[in-house]
Amino acid sequence: MTTYTFTTPYVVEGPIGGGRLFSFFSLKRGVTILKINNQYVEYRFPSADVLATCEKYYLGGSKYVVDASEAAALSAAGYTDNITTS
Repeated sequence: MTTYTFTTPYVVEGPIGGGRLFSFFSLKRGVTILKINNQYVEYRFPSADVLATCEKYYLGGSKYVVDASEAAALSAAGYTDNITTS
């Protein structure tokens, strides 16, 4: 049986400043994926109220095991590179 793993996307951020040393420091920040009305949207910092209104959500910076139909829906929404199989 095939197992599908969905890894949420991320953005790379660094501190704001004009100093040379700031250019060497960066962090990966996870982006949360919300499923609202069968559409997937990206949300940076969702509150508990926002999460309560969603059909499904995938918190940024995490990996989730999903079934084949959810993997196909995420792939159709453009998250093909974030899905791995094993």
